[in-house]
Amino acid sequence: IRDIGVTGSSDVCSSDLTDDGLYLYDFNSNTYKTYLTDKKLTKIAEDDHGVLWIASITEGVFLFDPRSRTVVDNFRHDPGNETSLCSNSIRAILKDKLGNIWLGSMGSGVSK
Repeated sequence: IRDIGVTGSSDVCSSDLTDDGLYLYDFNSNTYKTYLTDKKLTKIAEDDHGVLWIASITEGVFLFDPRSRTVVDNFRHDPGNETSLCSNSIRAILKDKLGNIWLGSMGSGVSK
C-alpha cells in the first residue's frame, strides 16, 4: 500500500505501486473493490467536489468519481502545451486551504 485515506462519503481508499490499482472499501459487502488496475499509483487526494485525484508514476493524474466509480478525466504532460502537467510521473498531491490541488513530480517541478 502506497497511500490510504477516507473520502468525504466515508469510503476508505488506498493505492498500490504493484499495478493493482485503486482499492475502495465496500462497507456493504465488507470487501475491497479494485479500479484503475495495471496502473502504478502513488498518492490520492480528494477535492472539494468529492472527486479523487490519483497520481501515477507514468500516466499523470486520474480524476475518479467514487460515487459513480468511474474515471472522469486523465491529465498528462504534453510537451507542446506549456499549461499541461509538468510530468507524467506524479509523486505528491496536496490540497491547500483554498481548495487548489498541487501536484509534485519526480524532477520536473510542481503543477497546480
